[in-house]
Amino acid sequence: MNTVRLREILRQTDMATHRDSQQSPLKVLVADLTSETFSVIDSCGDWFGRYGAVLGYAIRLWGEFCTENENPVVIAAGKKRTAIVFRNPVTELVTFNTVSSSFGAELNGCGYCALVITGHLKRSGAVVVDGVEKHCVLSEKLRNARVSQVNLFFRNCGECLATGPSADNGIHFAAACLSGKITGRGGLGFRLGEKNLKAVVIHAASINDVRESIEQRGSANLSLLTEQAYRNGWAAVSNFRRRTDPRMFHLTEREANRRLAEYQGLFPDTASVIMLGSNCDCYDIVSVADRFNLCFDLGLDPVSTGNVIGWLLDASRRNVINITGFTGEDSEAVMQLIEDMAMRSGIGGILGSGTGFLASSCSDTASSFCIHGVECGPVDFRGSFASALNSAAENYFPVFFEMASGLCSKHPVFWTVLNEDLVLGYESLGLDPETEIRTLTTVSALKLKHAGSSEKYAKKIFGWNSDAAETGRNVWQLLNGINGVAGKIEYKIPDYFITDSDSDFPEPAVVPFSRLFDEYMTMRGYLYKGVTVNEK
Repeated sequence: MNTVRLREILRQTDMATHRDSQQSPLKVLVADLTSETFSVIDSCGDWFGRYGAVLGYAIRLWGEFCTENENPVVIAAGKKRTAIVFRNPVTELVTFNTVSSSFGAELNGCGYCALVITGHLKRSGAVVVDGVEKHCVLSEKLRNARVSQVNLFFRNCGECLATGPSADNGIHFAAACLSGKITGRGGLGFRLGEKNLKAVVIHAASINDVRESIEQRGSANLSLLTEQAYRNGWAAVSNFRRRTDPRMFHLTEREANRRLAEYQGLFPDTASVIMLGSNCDCYDIVSVADRFNLCFDLGLDPVSTGNVIGWLLDASRRNVINITGFTGEDSEAVMQLIEDMAMRSGIGGILGSGTGFLASSCSDTASSFCIHGVECGPVDFRGSFASALNSAAENYFPVFFEMASGLCSKHPVFWTVLNEDLVLGYESLGLDPETEIRTLTTVSALKLKHAGSSEKYAKKIFGWNSDAAETGRNVWQLLNGINGVAGKIEYKIPDYFITDSDSDFPEPAVVPFSRLFDEYMTMRGYLYKGVTVNEK
């Protein structure tokens, strides 16, 4: 990375996004894994004002600590939201994971607003911060340990961000796990594994109220959008060959809560249910939950794992590869395959390289559903134009307006941009964007319906000029400025969604991506005059 150019971009972005300073009394903790030492620096109040205290601040810190030889991992803390910023191992672009957790409150309780991790450990180990005490723990017992084993190893030490064996074995879609959740997509587990870092453990006293609120949120009933997915035609079915299937009724929220009422494991989210279920021709929610829990324990991103298995099943049906008797409904075979992927054992050693590599090796690139080499998510873009733009921009968060309300059927570009700004803004302010946008949608959708779906009116009632949206625009400018230096931004989606209309669906459609992309860039150019973007 050209660090001179990066510093210039950061300086220009800071000047272009001036806002009032909001100094934090908390400090930034820097962990140098190579020397196993720690240092403490002051937080920058100007950055808090411009980019918020959580996600945007973490991105700005990442830019400050990145060098030609260093890819830091930055964790920024809010009371109920934690943001982790890192570099995608496939695209080399800067990306992030966010999760509801008391991890951030623990870090705040230790006196820090963020943790910057640099260097790499000599062997498998962990960073442990316990009040004022900070140290690295090295142990060969952690090598290839599962997430449950890592959590057991540090069971009395505090909140634990952990990885599984997939991170140790260099799986690009390895994930990290925190508070019973997978933090997100993009390869965070791989980056932590690269540093030989199996866990980050934080403990502070006097935050029981926060811990209880997070635990209560995690124990709620399973909330799924699979019914909207198959009714509106944006579900991934049979490796994206179809976008709906009546059997998806068995994966809906009502059926899932009925059948999983006594289930002892973690409940899967909507994206995991679709990708490990319908995309793999499996409509048994219990089997899907079992697959999700295994992915969690192995530290595999379940969405990417489902995309790889979906490709394998599809390639086998079309005789591109020869796997006799393997079906998506064969739970035992699928579970073994997931385990093999994480351990890079047998055929799993090849599958762990992802569908881009697999399809290229088989001269079958037309059936590879990945963007920038990263596995596609749970959305068939032919039923979700806003999601097509969102994914092309390498956003791993959903278009909440489209998923929950269907508002994006008109003016998808407007809703994509608004969704980006609000998600980045809410995350930077330490708020859960799904909760905030759903509340906003519920209150405002009827008003919009009665007033007509004009962009002008939508801007008034959906917070276009809110503090969250303004902060989000600053963060968007910062992130895209950094990525203009970090890697090549290519806005594209698989050609399949642009050419194949899925004639089995009542309303066949292809994505008019070129037109939508032009509108998106025009809108972004209007909002950020003078910002350079990559051309088509």
